[in-house]
Amino acid sequence: SRGLGNRRHKLSADPSPLTHPCTRPRQGRRATLTFRSVQGIRRQRLFVRTMPNPRELLLPTLLAGAGVGALGARDAVAALRRPDLAVAAASPGCDDAPLYTFSGTVGGKWDTPGFWDPPGPPPAGARVAITRTLQQPLALQNGAQLCDLQLGAEGGGAEVALQVQGGAVAVSGELRVFSQASLQLAGDLGGPGVMDVRGGAVTFESGSITGMDVAVSQGGSFTLATPAAHILDSSQLTCDSPQAMHAEQSYGCVWSDGPLFLNAGAALAVDSGTFLWAAPEGQQLLSEDGSGSVSVGSAGTLVVQPAGATIDTSVELPLPTVVGEGGALLVQGCTLEVTHGGLLLQGGAALDASGGQSPAAVSVAASFNVSAGASVAAGDAAITLSGGGSMLLEGSLTSGGVAVEGGELEVRSSAAAVPSLTIDFGGRVTAEAAHVDELFFYTGYWSGDATVGAATFNTPNGLSGTKAIADGELTCAAAAFHDDAGSGTTVLTLARASLRLAGDAQADAPLTISGDEQSSVSVAGTLRYAHDDRGVEPESCLTAARPDGACFTIEGGMLHVESGAQIEAQERGVLAISSGMLCEGGLSAPQGAAVVLGGSTPKTFTTP
Repeated sequence: SRGLGNRRHKLSADPSPLTHPCTRPRQGRRATLTFRSVQGIRRQRLFVRTMPNPRELLLPTLLAGAGVGALGARDAVAALRRPDLAVAAASPGCDDAPLYTFSGTVGGKWDTPGFWDPPGPPPAGARVAITRTLQQPLALQNGAQLCDLQLGAEGGGAEVALQVQGGAVAVSGELRVFSQASLQLAGDLGGPGVMDVRGGAVTFESGSITGMDVAVSQGGSFTLATPAAHILDSSQLTCDSPQAMHAEQSYGCVWSDGPLFLNAGAALAVDSGTFLWAAPEGQQLLSEDGSGSVSVGSAGTLVVQPAGATIDTSVELPLPTVVGEGGALLVQGCTLEVTHGGLLLQGGAALDASGGQSPAAVSVAASFNVSAGASVAAGDAAITLSGGGSMLLEGSLTSGGVAVEGGELEVRSSAAAVPSLTIDFGGRVTAEAAHVDELFFYTGYWSGDATVGAATFNTPNGLSGTKAIADGELTCAAAAFHDDAGSGTTVLTLARASLRLAGDAQADAPLTISGDEQSSVSVAGTLRYAHDDRGVEPESCLTAARPDGACFTIEGGMLHVESGAQIEAQERGVLAISSGMLCEGGLSAPQGAAVVLGGSTPKTFTTP
């Protein structure tokens, strides 16, 4: 064909595609070229008019603002590479929108007609490009409805600052903020377009972003830094940039003040960058309709570190939060409260609440699931599961511990190890071949099999506490039975369960172990019981139908004293055994102490 028609030709520094006879349109005809590789231009369509010499192009709209008229093709390519002339491609749906470029250099008010080429201000539905360095910010005070808005040049080099100081700004295509450009938002920004913060800086001071997804990448930054409310409605904020600075640290997105609302399905996504949650206590993440969500991607990091925080500073995470494979949630110097939506660590994800030199903790009143392959590092303050809180541990807990205070813990992985576990206020623990380094059992329920390095069975707050072990075997390398408050009786109930004291155990408080026919207590080390001398005479154990707490009592089920094991009653202590008994080891009761055998079940001794 003689004309270009609908063909597309690549424009490069070599002008030969423009001078080839087959691509030479007739004089006076209009042709549309699609530039694919020129720096700063992608899929940008320009209307050009041919001249008698096919090597000359006239680009009146794009280049007139720079004082460029007719020029050769090679010079045209060089001009297109100038950063202040680089206009990114129109977004889908904006190809036919009129293009308005900012021709001033000082800044000032958006509505000034002479600042624009063609004269403005830009009408509704226009594409707007501000690609020249401005000496002062450009102020947008009365709102605007645009198709595309570009701040800065795609290749960088243009220092552009736009301040949205009021009114509503709507962008139906793309809002691009390139390197060295900035957007200061103190108003309402609406879609249905997208905001692409590609190396630039956005400061969200107040107002709302509605129906517009925000992506921060390539060293860009997104900052929420004022006490005013920040609202995301039907929008997703995606932080993929690790380069912005805050307090001498590198973060892509920083939330340092003011409440942040995620409404109407809005989402905060940290895919491959960092998001710093530095808002002080009281400035929380909120959702008026409960539909928001938070996610951390494969290379993302969500850092929760409020300004001036201490371990007593509470930071609430009230929305469903997912940390994906390779993602990380870092808690520093505060207590993260997981409420309502819950927290999920997928395989390969990590939660670090160890705090380093800034103690941190996690309090769970919703669900907290740690998938296989995920890891949790907690500080001494541990992870607390309160009433309504639950934790599913299929991954690993590398440090710290879990306090089940009215909540529920389920340990499914046989490889899962819990450094420290506390059960209190009726908390429930279910385990499958788990290992616990230290167990502090006050009141609550245990189900399943586990080995424990050191177990302490304690009566809390001076009140009688009930502990129950069901449907499994709890093996303790070492054990201690205490009553710190000095006025209660520790009751340990076994239901189809076995308590095995594999090492030495010490009891210095009233204790009753009560089991059913399918339960047993096994002593493989040395179990010592000493009377605590709190005014209850040990003789009462000899006459009471059910010992009243002055004794170490085992009733129901079976007591097995294994070969080589020993039970010793010391210091006026009394051991009352009304359960079945198989003694392959030894029993001793020095003067002033006693071992009382009662009940109707057989007692079998295989040793003297």
